Amino acid sequence: MMIAFTAGISALAVTVLTTTAPQLQVALGATGRPGNATVLSCERVGRNEHHSEARFVFDDATRKPIIIDTVPDVTVGESFRAALTPEDDRVLPTGSRGVMPALGLLALAPLGMSLLPYMPMYSLGIRRGRRAAAVGGAVVAAASVIVIIVGLVFP
Repeated sequence: MMIAFTAGISALAVTVLTTTAPQLQVALGATGRPGNATVLSCERVGRNEHHSEARFVFDDATRKPIIIDTVPDVTVGESFRAALTPEDDRVLPTGSRGVMPALGLLALAPLGMSLLPYMPMYSLGIRRGRRAAAVGGAVVAAASVIVIIVGLVFP
């Protein structure tokens, strides 16, 4: 059971890393095409779900502006620096507005794995080092929660 739990937590951490890393790369400007986005419409699609579209003007003047999906936490008429994703399916904010939420999501990985060293020690009855593993895990968990709150609540 311990192996299955550890494998599940590790799989969750890998999933978080692989889905959030591309968003972080776009927000940092490593990938994507830069430009400016102006929000044209925001519709409520379902419960707690919104669909937003923006007019995206490329920094490259040879490209024509396009209408494309954007992040849901915007208001109509709002303008912000953004980048078109490499898949050309939506625009994401760049700079701190895009980096903070991506880092907040990335902090879920160490949060989930923070007590992994402690769990096998407890299950196997190993007493030596168990307190250090628990304290270290608690520190990592607390730091992760702070990053998540700062990144997702106060972007």
